[in-house]
Amino acid sequence: GDGDLDVVVGAADDNSVAWLENDGTGQSAGRHLISDEVTSVSSVVCTDVDGDGDLDVVVGAADDNSVAWLENDGTGQSAGRHLISDEVTSVSSVVCTDVDGDGDLD
Repeated sequence: GDGDLDVVVGAADDNSVAWLENDGTGQSAGRHLISDEVTSVSSVVCTDVDGDGDLDVVVGAADDNSVAWLENDGTGQSAGRHLISDEVTSVSSVVCTDVDGDGDLD
């Protein structure tokens, strides 16, 4: 990374998740598609799901009642979508934290 904070967005209308690159001045240097296969994106959050040192994207999809994570391949692109659950009715928000105190994200 370049040290600049970027923005990750989900767009329900075109089923996409993308990141907007910060050019260092607070302006966007471009939109980078992560995935266009998340039906009706309702929530996105960035965290290191797989513990490899880069940020992955956890997404909620209201229409298909799913929560999944998009694996960052280290270049800001997705190395695949991993389903966490498809039993979360009308997902509206996703938060990642260690609920049970065992040292990993739940």
